[in-house]
Amino acid sequence: MPNIWDGEFTYKTYKKILETLLAGFKLHYLIREIPQILSQIHQPKVILRHDVTDYLEKALTMAEIEHGLSIHTTYMITINSSSFNITDASSINIINKINRMGHEVGLCLINSHLEKSDISEVEKMIQIESAKLEKQLKFPIFSVSLLNPIAKTPPKSLFLGGKINASCYHMMKWSMSDQKKTWEAEDIMAKSTKPYQALLQIVTRPHLWGVKGNEK
Repeated sequence: MPNIWDGEFTYKTYKKILETLLAGFKLHYLIREIPQILSQIHQPKVILRHDVTDYLEKALTMAEIEHGLSIHTTYMITINSSSFNITDASSINIINKINRMGHEVGLCLINSHLEKSDISEVEKMIQIESAKLEKQLKFPIFSVSLLNPIAKTPPKSLFLGGKINASCYHMMKWSMSDQKKTWEAEDIMAKSTKPYQALLQIVTRPHLWGVKGNEK
């Protein structure tokens, strides 16, 4: 296995991870395509998802790297960020650029205050926030991710609030995330080359990634 991990969450490392994954997988599946994918899987597939809660510019950089490799992924955007406002023209422009590259744009629900809520309250919030995002972007939102697990979510339900739930049991039973900032590339490759389930979801938070030193 090639040494693709430099101990840092850098764009250079991310590109190497993508190139290595491309050797064994097609990386163009979107969250909104999951219902069709789950019914037609004949060999393991990898889906890439990005939960964007801060710094849209970093999400755009990752989208450009993927686009350069003909990779399509899904970017889940929050409407409650402290670093960007989805009503600003600059934010809308960045999100539209990501969408025009062929990536999917979905909703990232920051739901820490809803962890113990009834499922109907969570679904109502998804519908409200999706509508706000759609109003600004002028295109439909088909999928949602939840930053915090909700115990009352039906374990095998693929939909939540009328949207495809990227955080559901089907999507997360075989997954990896950089959330703990201790992501080993070797683990990624071990999982992707020794399938445990039919679908591996790799989740990143773009604000954790960047450049190191003189990296370009």
